This record gives sequence, structure tokens and C-alpha cells, in this order.
Amino acid sequence: MQLENVELPSTQGGMIDLSLVEGRSVIFVYPRTSPPDGAPEGWEMIPGAKGCTAESCTFRDLQEDFLQLKTRVFGVSTQSSEYQ
Repeated sequence: MQLENVELPSTQGGMIDLSLVEGRSVIFVYPRTSPPDGAPEGWEMIPGAKGCTAESCTFRDLQEDFLQLKTRVFGVSTQSSEYQ
């Protein structure tokens, strides 16, 4: 599937246009992470909110497998890199 022009900020600096990325890619959207100044009351009761969600941890843990398959993994969040 070819993406439309989607330009997003990169954690490595600058912007990346996902429609220009060659080869296979996995794009996953993950939920909000705990705020840097402390989590609100009850935050730890939300599965994955305090740390890594099962999906995020799996993508991280399988990074070498994705590289061997020549597949790039992109995580998308509404939060800035600085916040995370």
C-alpha cells in the first residue's frame, strides 16, 4: 500500500515523509506515556501507561528481526520526543 504524503517530526531531528520511505515499513500508533513531571493518581492502573505497552515492547524486542526483513518500524505518538 502506498501512503499519501505524510510528513511527521522524527526523533532523529527534522521531518520524515512516510510516503517517500522505500521498501516495507510498519507504522504503529502508541498511547500517551507517563508525564515527565509525574503521573496523575491512578495512572499505574492503566495497562502499559506507566511504561512500555505490550505492543511497543514487542516492536522494540523484534527490531533485529525487522531489520533482517528489510522492514523499518515507525512509532507514532501525539507527544513530542522531549515529552517522552
